[in-house]
Amino acid sequence: MWTWLKFASTPLFTARARSSLAANARRVSEPLATRSVSPTRASQSIARGVAQSRRSDAAPRSRQVNHHEPPKRALPSTVLGLPPPPPRPRLTREEMVARYRNPPHPHAYGFRGPPSPERLRTLARAERDRYKPASFTKGSKNAARPASRPTPPQKSSEDYKEKEWDVFVDLNRARSEPAAAIAHDDRSLVQFYHLLPPKSEPDPALLLTRFLESTSDESLSRYNAHAIINLYHSAQHWESSRSQKTMTSRHYSLLIALFGALSVITSAYESTLLPRRATPSALLVQMIPQAYSDHWKFIKLVAKDKEEAGFSTGLIDRYWLMRQESAAAVAIPEEERIYRRREFNAHLKRAMAYHRRLHVQEPLFHTDICSTLVSHGAEVHADHVLDQMGRILLERPGLDPLLRKVLWQLALTRSDISSEARSRFADVVNAHLTDAAAQDKPSSPRPPPRSVTMKSGEIIVDVAPPTLDDVYVALFRVVTSSFDMSTFEWPDIAQWARTEVTALLSQTHSSSHADLFWQHIILLATASPSALEVQATQSPDIQLGDDVYRRRWIFVCSLLAILRVCEAQAYSADANTRRVLSSFWNMWLTAHRASPHSCPAPVERAILLGFIRTAGLAGDETLLDEIIGALPTLQHLLLKYEDYVRTGPFGDSGRAGAALELGAAYVQIHARAGSLDWAGVCCAVHRAKTVTTEDGLNNYANQLMRHLLRLRRSSAAAELYHVLVENVIKFADQTRVEMCQVFALELSTFPLAMQLHDERVMPRTKMCAVLVALTRGVFRQRFARINSTVARNLVASIDHHEYTPAPRTREHAHFRWTLVTGVASGAHDAVLDLLAKRLAKSSDPSYEFLSRFIVGIAGQLLKQRLFRAAARLLDLMPARHPARARLITLTIVRLSRGTAYHVGRKVWLKHRSVWVNDRHRLSRAAVLYKFARFNARDPHPTATMTLRRQRLEPRRPDVAYRTAMQLLVRAGRIRAANRLHTAIQTAGHVHEKTASVLGNILLYSRLRPRRQRRLLRQVRAVFAKLDELCASPNFRPDRVTLNIVLKAVIHWDLAIDVSKLRYLFNQLIASGYPGAPLPIYLGRAETAFDMGKIQRVMQDVPRGPIHFARHVRPLYRQFMSAFRARGDWESTRILSRQVAALRDRVAERERVRLIKTSIGRSRARYAREHARLVSSAG
Repeated sequence: MWTWLKFASTPLFTARARSSLAANARRVSEPLATRSVSPTRASQSIARGVAQSRRSDAAPRSRQVNHHEPPKRALPSTVLGLPPPPPRPRLTREEMVARYRNPPHPHAYGFRGPPSPERLRTLARAERDRYKPASFTKGSKNAARPASRPTPPQKSSEDYKEKEWDVFVDLNRARSEPAAAIAHDDRSLVQFYHLLPPKSEPDPALLLTRFLESTSDESLSRYNAHAIINLYHSAQHWESSRSQKTMTSRHYSLLIALFGALSVITSAYESTLLPRRATPSALLVQMIPQAYSDHWKFIKLVAKDKEEAGFSTGLIDRYWLMRQESAAAVAIPEEERIYRRREFNAHLKRAMAYHRRLHVQEPLFHTDICSTLVSHGAEVHADHVLDQMGRILLERPGLDPLLRKVLWQLALTRSDISSEARSRFADVVNAHLTDAAAQDKPSSPRPPPRSVTMKSGEIIVDVAPPTLDDVYVALFRVVTSSFDMSTFEWPDIAQWARTEVTALLSQTHSSSHADLFWQHIILLATASPSALEVQATQSPDIQLGDDVYRRRWIFVCSLLAILRVCEAQAYSADANTRRVLSSFWNMWLTAHRASPHSCPAPVERAILLGFIRTAGLAGDETLLDEIIGALPTLQHLLLKYEDYVRTGPFGDSGRAGAALELGAAYVQIHARAGSLDWAGVCCAVHRAKTVTTEDGLNNYANQLMRHLLRLRRSSAAAELYHVLVENVIKFADQTRVEMCQVFALELSTFPLAMQLHDERVMPRTKMCAVLVALTRGVFRQRFARINSTVARNLVASIDHHEYTPAPRTREHAHFRWTLVTGVASGAHDAVLDLLAKRLAKSSDPSYEFLSRFIVGIAGQLLKQRLFRAAARLLDLMPARHPARARLITLTIVRLSRGTAYHVGRKVWLKHRSVWVNDRHRLSRAAVLYKFARFNARDPHPTATMTLRRQRLEPRRPDVAYRTAMQLLVRAGRIRAANRLHTAIQTAGHVHEKTASVLGNILLYSRLRPRRQRRLLRQVRAVFAKLDELCASPNFRPDRVTLNIVLKAVIHWDLAIDVSKLRYLFNQLIASGYPGAPLPIYLGRAETAFDMGKIQRVMQDVPRGPIHFARHVRPLYRQFMSAFRARGDWESTRILSRQVAALRDRVAERERVRLIKTSIGRSRARYAREHARLVSSAG
């Protein structure tokens, strides 16, 4: 309250605003029933409100919102007697989306939730009092009205009906003008409803329906949801005031209109016209349980009314749809989800029991229930669905066409059916199909199509009902795609398949829907999802009405189903699997030899490839030999299918998938026969190159390479291997890391490389070329880690084939990057084994090459904190290596930072003889070992007691002095650090840059520790130490000094607010730091502390290059922390985006520099080699 009064006293709060606020307060305090406003004055005020709302839509919306008075809304022109307002310009889709994505607060409209019944009564009384005749006023019956309020003429019930008709006419006019429908908000609808006298008994459902008809998707807003809620509550109150006997079809029609509104808003929600966070569906979902309970009350009272029979399922459907929508918008706990699922299943069982009890003779309601069960996916248990369907079939001897349609749809969509429920369902279906077949006659006419439209359930059936063939297809579709593989055993599958085939072959009925039957056979025959676009072409020599043909195809469908299951579980490779496959192969071969030309190529190809894949995966050598015995037929089939692939109706992905299967078939069949056709393999590989997805590449590599590994006899395997490696190079050149990894994962398989090399199938030179190509692919993606299996296989292949690139070549760099990337990807054990073998032989040509970049490998190991692997690498390093001392020092420093005490002590004791045996000349590693105990981050103060007594005269004084100063500061011995700094300055053997580094360490020590109540003291201490350091001759402030000073200042939150902090950041950007300045809303900020010293430090900073890691990133991080501590999230987000952009820019610049450097080095090497050859030739 004090904040609001303080704002009201500011000059921004004008006198006009105060007067309007006072008027609004008086209006709110005045009772609604006592307001006396004439119709003329009301019309003028509403007209002004309409004009003001138009101006406010055209002008930008103000931030000040009056929460006390609801905004003035215009009543329809037909009610007020005014001419219709001119239509507003229609909004474009971009404007509409922008408007709905940034909706104003609900309180801005004067709406604070659904109105209570008392509030509705008050509104109704106020609206009726405006138009009451004089005889109905309080006091004297003949009392006259005041002169300021003219008495309207008395109106009869016909006048009220005419007014109601005018309201509906205006709403229908708004239907043709979508922009005008926005004006019909919740308040206006409630006024329309309460304008009618009680004796007229208005239908709220009719009013709600007309409102929904007049509202288009483009004009949906929060008003629609509020209007629906208000009308529902008012109608609910109106119904509850009546007796229970009058709750008949009126309440039912209201519920239908309510769920029509839910469907309208749901469609708008799905079309992204409304924002996800502020959708009105969340408000409507809260009303559904109450509406559901009201509906069940209505069903109990009116149980004999058949008009509402199909509405129960529609109500459940809408209820579950809105529940799913609310669950997607808000995170719901798992317990709540389980509770909702159980609740919904209970509602379904109740609805089905109700329909089975009351409407047994009406199949339409069974259809409605089954459609609801089909459309809800995995939320409803599939066993319950099948049991209910079987129960309905048992109760209905004569299968209704609509119910048969639902059975077909159910079988096509359900996929989570257990074996027990499926067997029960199959028994019921077989019994029912037998009875239905006995009743059907071949000469019976085709039943006419039925068209059923339900407003509530939204079920429209305008196609011909399915026949017995469709039921067969549905049953086979369930068998093919819906097997629960984990619950079946092989004997059960074989027995079930034989039973089904026997039962289906015994059926001899006409095929009335042969085209639909044929289409689903093609879908069943195709083995890959990419071939779903195949359209069936009827051969002229096939008779569709032939019973033998239909029986043959029924057997084909069952066979394909069994092959699908066998292929999915072929890795078990037991004797029972092979026996089942052999028996089915004999059955198929007998049927194929009886009529070899009756089966089209796609279906025959699917069956043969299914047998080939299943037998190859199961390792059935005998069955593969039998398939090879039918080689002429298979060759003819493959050639025919190759022509079909070229001219078939495939898309890009479908053609590529067909080419993959074609290549797999060539490799399997011809390699088994010992005559692999190189032209066919090249054709398959060339067609498979069109695959541009990772799944296609994975499928391609998996199929071909797995068959090569299993068959172990392939004359052209080396050529195929080389072609695949070329694809690796192509995708590596295109910097497609994912595809290169997929190829390399299959191509770098160590057993395959071993096999190809040991059997002398691939020459040594070809194998080295393959490894160089893979190394090149790894080199191209050096900034991304590759798969650890790929890296390990590459290193193992290099080790096995003893591959050593020639010195001073491009392959040298690729090989080095392969080993370094292998270490970074987790294959350090294989890399260390390779180095141990190569470095143990001094005569190895790669000895000198490996000893050069061994420091880079050690750096990768230390970055990943693989300290024991780094220690092992030090043991492998030659004793005469020139970089051995530097590598040992680097290892000890990294071990000290990582607090690896035991490993560091072992490394020091083993390799300390590298340095000169002088106790007074200490190196950096010796300092860390003796005085920090390999804990440089948090050393113990006692361990640093003797540090100042030593004579620090190392070979590199800057590194040793900096390490000693850091240890003293981190141990908390600030005075000892000052004395050491004085001693170093007195000696005078320190460079200017080293003096700045040591001064920055001491300056930063003034911030340890930082306490909230001593920020001013710390700022003063930092500036005092800065003055002391600047007085010394060798100290020069740099950008690190500026960062330390800024860190001390910006943490002083009592004196530095957000505006001053932004001003300080803008000053740094103006001084040369990269980035963009922040906006300052209140003008130039006046600082409350002395800016002279900070500006002097900015001026003294040398104008050298700005390093991102040392200067820019620490500066941005501390400013982001300061803004976050002050609650300025806008500035924090801006700085976060800026630092991310700078990081990406620096990484790209570094990548380009490395590429140019490598290219320049390779060109220089080639130039030197060319000059040497020319000179030797001359």
